[in-house]
Amino acid sequence: MNSKFYSVATAVAAVFALSACNPNSASTSPESSPSEAESPVVEQTVLHSGVFTENMDLSANPGDDFFQYVNGAYLDSIEIPADRASFGSFSKLSDEAQEHVIAIIRESAEGDFAKGTDEQKVGDMYSSYMDIKARNAAG
Repeated sequence: MNSKFYSVATAVAAVFALSACNPNSASTSPESSPSEAESPVVEQTVLHSGVFTENMDLSANPGDDFFQYVNGAYLDSIEIPADRASFGSFSKLSDEAQEHVIAIIRESAEGDFAKGTDEQKVGDMYSSYMDIKARNAAG
């Protein structure tokens, strides 16, 4: 029974996956709403493949240097920070998450929360860590 269920589920998933493939790589659709009837219609290209050609260096020969062909324009436009060996979307996400955590900790340290709450505990720990004179006195 389980084998038959997994076979049917796999077949259904394959049908959905294949139906998502569209032989037309792009289509144009007007961007307008009923309330904007008097504004001009703007054509926007919607990519179904997920490949952004604006990041590609189409002048490079893909047979000679495929990496340059696929990433050339992106590499020309991005600057890796001097303090890092690499930089990308996951680096950005990590930096933003770290900034959010720091903001939460600082709000906990500055707020007046009831004794025993998580915010009060985090705030007290952060305040004691930042009190360098007390830490040096304690050794």
